[in-house]
Amino acid sequence: MEQQNTNDKSKKRIEVIKKLEQIESNLPMIEHPRNGRIISDFATELSTELKEKKIIFLQETTNSVVRILETSNTSSIIDLNSKAFIGIIEANLNPYILTKKEGVVVKTIKSVEEKITKIVLELDVFKNSLDVIKQKLDVPLPIIYKNKLTFVKHGYDERFNSWLSPNSPKISNPNMTLEEANEIFNEMLEGFCFTDSQDRVNAIAGFITPFIKGLSKREDKIYDFKSPLLIYQANRSRAGKDYLAGITGVIYEGNSVTEHPITEQSEEEFSKKIITALLSGKKIYHSGNNKGELNNSVFESAITSNIVSGRKLGGNIQVQLDNFMEYSISANIGFIYTPDIENRAIKIGLFFATEDENSRTFKHINLYDWILERRGDVLSAIYTLIRIWNEKGRPKGSIPFTSFPEWAEICGGIMESCDLGNPCVKYNREDEDEGGDDMTKDMKILFEEIYDVFGDKYVTLQDIAYKRDELKIEAFLELNLYDVIQKRKFFKTISKFIGRELSGILLTVDDKSKKPHRRKLKFSKI
Repeated sequence: MEQQNTNDKSKKRIEVIKKLEQIESNLPMIEHPRNGRIISDFATELSTELKEKKIIFLQETTNSVVRILETSNTSSIIDLNSKAFIGIIEANLNPYILTKKEGVVVKTIKSVEEKITKIVLELDVFKNSLDVIKQKLDVPLPIIYKNKLTFVKHGYDERFNSWLSPNSPKISNPNMTLEEANEIFNEMLEGFCFTDSQDRVNAIAGFITPFIKGLSKREDKIYDFKSPLLIYQANRSRAGKDYLAGITGVIYEGNSVTEHPITEQSEEEFSKKIITALLSGKKIYHSGNNKGELNNSVFESAITSNIVSGRKLGGNIQVQLDNFMEYSISANIGFIYTPDIENRAIKIGLFFATEDENSRTFKHINLYDWILERRGDVLSAIYTLIRIWNEKGRPKGSIPFTSFPEWAEICGGIMESCDLGNPCVKYNREDEDEGGDDMTKDMKILFEEIYDVFGDKYVTLQDIAYKRDELKIEAFLELNLYDVIQKRKFFKTISKFIGRELSGILLTVDDKSKKPHRRKLKFSKI
């Protein structure tokens, strides 16, 4: 009897197989959980099928399933929701259930319900079977890998857990000469009214920086070092600050986006914007038309931090993300910011003297369109600098930048190898007295005034108060140095400059063991 039951089951199985073979479909079949199948088994088979197609990934930092949204010029990383997941399943697989028709078991195609896809997206057995994606790229980044100069692969590159858009531009001429590369740089920058030659050097450094992030010391990670904030500053409006800054976005992301002024954003608002941008895979953040004073601790931290944390826009989910962003801002002269910003930035100055703002001319009327049409050539020109640097043994830049040492070594080394200057040259210009780091400028005047009056003698705050009219230090005239609270506030400010040298004058104190407001100050010529 047992043998008979086994034979009957085998016959039914053969009938089912024959029926399945009759179904005409180019898509693989997957058994629906509605057949009484355990959802985790369904999730495991589903992840195996979809992983091979490289269409969904696990974003490690958020532990969420994501997909790549491709456009003509760029791509974005977006969270995969349960409804969109149904569409992906049906576009790549045929989910089926087994039903009986006229006594014969047949396969019937049936959509997977949203309540099931929602569960699958949360299962660790599904997530952990997917490829991890750590960064999305829009251009073929050159990489030092196993001590050789190579490129990131198009599509998914398992070496770096990266995705390079299939629509990304190609390096059109990997053997371009330096002369040809310089011609392309000249065409892009012709028409911009740089204040001096160093501003042009810094502009070139700005638009090659995103392309050198694969040349770091760690071979298993791209974007392993941070780069300075770029400040595009001009003597007036309509001088071309944002137009120049936008070149970087067009080269690397296929478009130029100018964000709202950071000076008009709260720290929380800016944090959420950066989190949203990083989650989508953006690498370029430019804030235009900043006015007044920039004092945003979240922004200051983002410039140098490899990791940023915050809440996602529209929710309370806290995330920690690798900070791959390149930051830049624009403003006119008179814009002020903190010493921390000053020490984390390189500046690109523009000076437009003609009365008519519309009289500026560029070689290419629509420069961005010209760059888009020739992105492969522009990338080839930038790659040429890297190739020459590599051929010369990868020399380090000759000028350090304390906040960004590896960037200074690599970017400075590349530009010096190609006789293009060095972006780490100290920016020192008289018209900067009209803006920038106001605190340091005020302290510079204070150092000079106090030294002129007292020489290199130790002085107390009372001594300074007695001579305040003689010192004529406008920034401190409103302070009452006889008031204990204001005296402490003043000393707290000046204490930040103890041990520093401004205008060739060094500030020291007599005894650090004393309470700060009771210490004596000494301003000595070096």
